[in-house]
Amino acid sequence: MTASLTRRRSLGLALASIASFVVASLPSPAQAAEVEITATLSETEVDVGQGVLLEVEISVANGQNVGLPRFAGAVGLTIQSRGVSSGMSMQFGGGSRSSQKTKTYSYVVVASAPGEYDIDLEVEVDGKMYLPTSKPKLVVGGEAAPDQAIAPAAGAVPT
Repeated sequence: MTASLTRRRSLGLALASIASFVVASLPSPAQAAEVEITATLSETEVDVGQGVLLEVEISVANGQNVGLPRFAGAVGLTIQSRGVSSGMSMQFGGGSRSSQKTKTYSYVVVASAPGEYDIDLEVEVDGKMYLPTSKPKLVVGGEAAPDQAIAPAAGAVPT
């Protein structure tokens, strides 16, 4: 009976070791769902026609698919892409592996008229839309560009 009990204990310890290895190898739910988006302007106050750099940094865990930032309601703003950079880091420890992927999209933003502009954007990650942690705001002073100030509305009849 002692040999049988020893065999059961050994089998139990072996199964516990295998189970703990399998659990440690799986990414945690928080890690798998981690998405962080920051959007920052190089300057928050500019004059009409002056360009400002907007950087959108997207950090995701464990190889999630990242789409391009989408801008909504950017009336009065011209937003031009200036490129993208990316990086990846991996960590190993305790029988587990995690990775972090970061993409930074750079844009030049130019306003055609004075005012306050909220830059609304969203990013698709693995089929789900995410917003940045804070919405960048651009305050534009000065005079409207001459071609913008006197341009008639589409279909308008001169008086």
